[in-house]
Amino acid sequence: MKKTLLSMAAMLLLATGASAQKLDLTVAGEANVDSRFNKFEQVAAPKTNGMKKLQDNETLMGYPASVTPIANIGWPTVPDAISAAAQLMLDESWYGYTVVGIRYLLLGSLGENTEENWVGVYVWGYPVSQKEEDILAAEKQLNEGDYELSVVDGNKLTANWNETYFATPFELSDKTEALRYGFLYVQDTDDESLAAAPFLMGKFGEDEEYPDSESGNSPFLVFGTFGEKAGWYGYSNEEYPYVLCVQIIARKPNGETAILGVDASGKAYEKQYYSLDGKKLSAPQKGINVVKMSDGTSKKVLVK
Repeated sequence: MKKTLLSMAAMLLLATGASAQKLDLTVAGEANVDSRFNKFEQVAAPKTNGMKKLQDNETLMGYPASVTPIANIGWPTVPDAISAAAQLMLDESWYGYTVVGIRYLLLGSLGENTEENWVGVYVWGYPVSQKEEDILAAEKQLNEGDYELSVVDGNKLTANWNETYFATPFELSDKTEALRYGFLYVQDTDDESLAAAPFLMGKFGEDEEYPDSESGNSPFLVFGTFGEKAGWYGYSNEEYPYVLCVQIIARKPNGETAILGVDASGKAYEKQYYSLDGKKLSAPQKGINVVKMSDGTSKKVLVK
């Protein structure tokens, strides 16, 4: 009998922890980041597939490099890998947003849905309560033909963004501590084919602050087995700052669209707000605010 996505979410989460009695967001270790790396030096203008271009005053959250596709990774030599994802710890400024869909880039097929394999995209919300029954899941099964592949011609990449919307969206609140979002797929064993490396990645720029290990943020995870231990493994670190090209589509309380990640322009955006005395703010306040930009620069902004 095919597993439901919620049971899969619980299984993949429990497999990372020391105890099967509680939820655990721990990442077991680092994967082999030295595997074959195909770098595409020229990136053609990505297609937006109908996505409304975000305006300067709209909120952008998440990993800024996740929409700057530069390469595929020769897809990792992770035995029995079944999922690739990003993990993002929830920020209180996102409470009230509703997860409605996901955007992503693919180079090859995710495989076919069978009785044994659930194939598609998902967003899992992991609860502060640490109770399995409180896990939130938005999902969509995908078959070949449901998504468009990016195209490689020599070193030129045409990045075709896909958007998939969920039938069961969920709202972000203080009851959810983290989001894990990405793909469940079937490994292709032909490692000489781009289809064997279906995921595109971006790379944090030199001025970007790579998430520290204590933050809980993981821009590129893979679920598989190393040695005898099955679990989630980090595919990126400070030396190899790779970011899976996947974003969450969210709806603000006022109905506007927001993306957990930058839009395809790569333009710097307002990342975090601070008061003059250095206090972190969830939103701009009246008076002078110090604004940290996604490119690492800061500026002072007067809000009347």
